[in-house]
This record gives sequence, C-alpha cells and structure tokens, in this order.
Amino acid sequence: MKRKTYPLEFKKKVIDEWYTKGKSLKVLSDEYGIAKATINYWIKSIPYDKDNNFTLNNHKILLKRLKEVEKENFKLKTIISMLTMQ
Repeated sequence: MKRKTYPLEFKKKVIDEWYTKGKSLKVLSDEYGIAKATINYWIKSIPYDKDNNFTLNNHKILLKRLKEVEKENFKLKTIISMLTMQ
C-alpha cells in the first residue's frame, strides 16, 4: 500500500489550526482523517513563528548562515591559538 503524501500548504493549514485555534490533535485527526502522530510530526518538523507564520525558507537560510559562521569561528580560534603559542 502506497503512503499518502500531503502538500506543504495543506500541512501548514493543519498546523496553523493547531497553533491559532487551539484544536487538539484528536480533533484535527478526526476532522482531516490523518493520524495524530502524523500531525504531531508536522508540528515538530515545520518551523512556525506566531508573527510571521511559517518560516521554513528563513529557517533554511539561517541554518546555512549559522554553518558559515561556525566555520569562520573555528578558523579564527585556530589562528588565535597559533599566535598565542609563538
């Protein structure tokens, strides 16, 4: 049996109802015919910001920038370590 996939916009709609309307997982599960575990997974895996709603793209951009800054930080620490040993 093939697993059912849902469009991102649909997932966002369900998650938005959980955040803004306070609907329980049980109510959403019954309303949309989706397992509670599936909805819970969506809530955990799709970033949500109350002010800006969904920030999935911003989240990816920030993660990329964080990795760049961590690399730069490591390089600078290495340079400082080398300079203090001299």
